[in-house]
Amino acid sequence: MHFLRFVILCSCLCASSVQLLVAATQPEPSRVAGHLQFLADDLLQGRETGSHGHQVAARYVASQLQAYGLQALPAYPDFWQQVPLRQASLHQANHQLVLHLPDGDHPLSAPADYFMLPDLWAEQSAVTAPVVFVGYGLVSEHFGLDDYAGLDIEGKLVMMLTGLPEHLPADEIAHLRQQRLQHAKDRGAVGVIYLYTPKQQQVQPYQLFLQHFSLAPMMTWLTEQQQPGSHQHSHAFQAEAYVHHDAAAPFFQQAPTPVTDVFAQVEQQQLPRGFDLGVTVTLHRNSQHQQLSSPNVLAVLPGSDPELRHEYLVLTAHIDHIGLSRDLRYAKQPAINNGAMDNAAGVAILLEVARVLAAGPAPARSVLFLFPTAEERGLLGAEYFTHHPAVPLQQIIATLNVDVPLLLFPMADLLAYGAEHSTLGSAVTRAASREGLTISADPRPEQALFTRSDHYRFVEQGIPALFLMAGHTSSDPDIDGLSIWQRYLSQHYHQPSDSIAGLTADFGKIYYHEGARFSRVLLHLIAELANEAEQPQWQQDSFFQSQTMAQEH
Repeated sequence: MHFLRFVILCSCLCASSVQLLVAATQPEPSRVAGHLQFLADDLLQGRETGSHGHQVAARYVASQLQAYGLQALPAYPDFWQQVPLRQASLHQANHQLVLHLPDGDHPLSAPADYFMLPDLWAEQSAVTAPVVFVGYGLVSEHFGLDDYAGLDIEGKLVMMLTGLPEHLPADEIAHLRQQRLQHAKDRGAVGVIYLYTPKQQQVQPYQLFLQHFSLAPMMTWLTEQQQPGSHQHSHAFQAEAYVHHDAAAPFFQQAPTPVTDVFAQVEQQQLPRGFDLGVTVTLHRNSQHQQLSSPNVLAVLPGSDPELRHEYLVLTAHIDHIGLSRDLRYAKQPAINNGAMDNAAGVAILLEVARVLAAGPAPARSVLFLFPTAEERGLLGAEYFTHHPAVPLQQIIATLNVDVPLLLFPMADLLAYGAEHSTLGSAVTRAASREGLTISADPRPEQALFTRSDHYRFVEQGIPALFLMAGHTSSDPDIDGLSIWQRYLSQHYHQPSDSIAGLTADFGKIYYHEGARFSRVLLHLIAELANEAEQPQWQQDSFFQSQTMAQEH
């Protein structure tokens, strides 16, 4: 899809463009600070998708882009792409999970034994069906996986393990995990039960998982037929529930393999094979639906070359965050999750890139700035854009995404998730070196972060992408960058303390000049990618190169 060659521009033109793009105007720390402080202000109430605060943030970003001189796309003259959404909330007191065993019915207790997910398709749903264990539920010709081989799941519930098999590449397996519900649906499953394993408990305690998934409403974008359209909800299951590992034994009472053996296989990094559990289960739930909409913000800087201007480099940074916390910790009044680093900082950096880029000579290719909504709800705004693109997807050469660019210490390195998968890796290495930075290897490959932000929706369409973050190394030997990252993730990420005041109190200050430096790296990268004759390409041995992606879909 993206392998056209152009020999229009000579290398000397590319070299001069790099200099011109960064010489006339420079990113300014004070401007990064101004954007970040506005977007993380209490007045915006945490920028929850569909909220008034998010609308204000989106209008602010759109007005800045317009003031810089960027252009609106023809279909979106106000710089907004409205995303139609449905939100579903579970009636906590009106759901049940019952096992039908030879010695009688065995109801599970919520939330200690299980929790249910709301239904995005119907407000009332119930099913009674046999259960088949399907291991991790993975299917991949590339890795020789088929967890459904020899199993009949037509009209049945499937039970899948949570987590990922650690001995396989994390990014690739994380991609396959997101496909597994569709594989189950395609084979006739009517619902899914996720089995929380003791090993997963060590990574993410069940109680935290419960709070994140069961208490927050679920969301999807809607098709023109008013049906759920998002990739993760393209199925229409009658039931979805998570079961705690301590409550799993009755499910395996009639099975050929006890659950203790399955858990042992997981601990030994084996792939448990599937089998019929020999039990029937009833699941029933009531959900409440709400219709809303929330905007993606988008603008374009047209390219200068008459041929290459029809190709686009896309830059993304999500505006939304998680809004207000309403739980027992904040009984008197809701607490605001300001999302200063996640992702007001990323938006601020991209706005500085847009300002500087618009002030200089335009690169050969066009640069499209996309600020998606609903990233925190499942990358929904970015996914909606890829299904309703403002420009043809085949004309997008690459995507660069900024999310949680931790501006809490002086940087010595950057993390570039996806760098090993395409020629973007060498380009970002060159861009970072111009600012005295190195590109470090992924320190947490088991987290599969390459699949967990907006750029991934472009990867699913076969478009090379990078996801950029601050690295873990500080240029100041007296500051431990890794320790700061760990403290941010454990104490501030998705917490009310991810605010200007909270971060300053814990870390001393916010390094706005590092935000300007981050912007300069992006400008160097844009200068190369938007002017280079050859488009970025997937590495031939990458799982994510277009031919493999097509096979896996």
